[in-house]
This record gives sequence, C-alpha cells and structure tokens, in this order.
Amino acid sequence: MKGETSFAAANFSAEPPRFFGAKLHEGTVWRHVHWPDPPKNSHEAGKFVDAYERLKLEMDRLKKHDDELDFFAREMRCRSVLLGKWKPVLELPLFGRRTVVLPRPASGLAISLYGVLCDYGRSYALPLWYLFATIAIGTLLFWYHLRWGHFGKAACLSFANTFGAFGFRRDFIDPNLVESLSGWLKVASAAQTIVGVVLLFFFGVAVRNRFRMK
Repeated sequence: MKGETSFAAANFSAEPPRFFGAKLHEGTVWRHVHWPDPPKNSHEAGKFVDAYERLKLEMDRLKKHDDELDFFAREMRCRSVLLGKWKPVLELPLFGRRTVVLPRPASGLAISLYGVLCDYGRSYALPLWYLFATIAIGTLLFWYHLRWGHFGKAACLSFANTFGAFGFRRDFIDPNLVESLSGWLKVASAAQTIVGVVLLFFFGVAVRNRFRMK
C-alpha cells in the first residue's frame, strides 16, 4: 500500500486480515477497529496467530508502538488457545467404562496469566491493584494473629513482606515479630514476597511499554 490507509471503525467479524508479504504505508490507521473474538479450536487459533503476528511485525517496522502492543496482545490471546491451558497427563479408570483424566498445566495457561496480571504488558494499573490486594489480604491475616489492637503493625508487616525485594522487612520489622508468627503465616509471608516480586516485574514491563522505553 503506497498511500495512507484508514481501517478506522472497520469490522473484522470472521477473522483478522492477512497481510503476508504486504508492506503497509506509515499512514495506516487502526483506531476503533472491531476484531473477532479468539477462536475456540486450535486450528483456527493458529490462523489468527499468524495473521496478528504479521501485523505486529509490520507495526514494529513502522515504529507504531501502540498498534504493535495491541496486535501482540491479540496474538497472545489466540496463542493461549493454540497451545491449550491444560493437557491430560494420566487417565485413571473408575467403575465401569468411565475414566478420570488428570490434567497438567500447559503453556497457554502461563500466557493467560500474563494477560490477567498486566494485560500482556499494556496495563500498569492491574499490577498495582494486585499489589494493593496482596497487602490488604496479608494485613487481615497478620491483624488476626496480632490481635485487633495492632492494625498498624500488621499493615507494616504485610507491606514489608510484599516489597521484600527492597529489604524493607529487614530494615523496619522487628525480627522477634517475624519469629512469633505461626508456621502457616511464615508461609504466607514468603508467598507475599514471591507475589510481590512477580507483580513488580509486570509493573516495570508495563511502564516500559507505556513510555516506549527501549
């Protein structure tokens, strides 16, 4: 396409357009386009992945960063269908001819979690909300353990656990308080730290993408 092309408000109801071998003009516009939902079966999902992948690469060539992220997110949604979220690992016989299939996580599940946690690197608000929820849940757990008169101490401990990668717990929390926790609360503290690190990573990815930091 040698001239400006607008797909604004276009409706691709069946499948995304296929631009294999095409060279789009830098004036190509994709605003307010209606895209089809990800397909249910892996065969159709593969076609969608190929189409979105080609559009993503073309937007990267044109340095249209927002459109590139949008096509990447759509590619990932379809790729999660292509790879599947669960795969059978073992079939156990029951009474008669019935069997129980034990599943295991597949690659598509990790891709879906990536979308849930930060919208495939496009949202820094989602990780912040999840961080707030992690702190709030931890505060309630520690508040119950420390009795109801120590809300501030419980909140500080939960905050320090969530941002443990920065060393807050070592610098601001009394070690005797940590030692007084029950076994399951120590496990919860460790889980908070792991979740905090993961969410901070996704927050950084989203900020980097949002402000186009290469």
